Amino acid sequence: MKGAYTNSRPGVLRRFLTSALGLGLLSWMVACGGGSSVAPQAVAPPVEVQPGLALRVAAEPAANSLQTVELRVGDAAKLYQLACRIAYSSSAVEPLNVARGTLADDRAAFFSTTTASGYVPVAFSYHPGEAIPSPAGSVAVIEFRVIDATTDPAYRVIEDDEFLLARDSSGQPLAVALGVER
Repeated sequence: MKGAYTNSRPGVLRRFLTSALGLGLLSWMVACGGGSSVAPQAVAPPVEVQPGLALRVAAEPAANSLQTVELRVGDAAKLYQLACRIAYSSSAVEPLNVARGTLADDRAAFFSTTTASGYVPVAFSYHPGEAIPSPAGSVAVIEFRVIDATTDPAYRVIEDDEFLLARDSSGQPLAVALGVER
């Protein structure tokens, strides 16, 4: 009897260790997004991107250590919502103030701040049933203080899908062409 007990113990221990290792691996895969114990869900069909939206950063020449930068939009007839970040070199300029432009009129919810370092976030959205007032114009006007006139301020819209969102009134994404004017 003693021999039978001794012979079965390695099998029990091996099954226990294998199960624990498998459970640990499964937990790790779920935590990393590599697997799931939940039934698979239907995959959403790819979203069709609507054509046309020209987004440009336009910088006016510096005067009295101040520089004005406009976020301009062309081909915006379908634009309903926009969120983006305007990057700049923090060793060259410092944002002081942001004002809404002509395209984000008083009907639109508008957000921007100058508290982040290296970029200025700009976002607006119209309410259901409202339309953008013009197919082209400015979304925001940003005033910068020039810190070092010899350093390029490197103004640009950050071209990252996480930070650049443009949608029409049905929530469909709009393709965005970026540019910089100096």
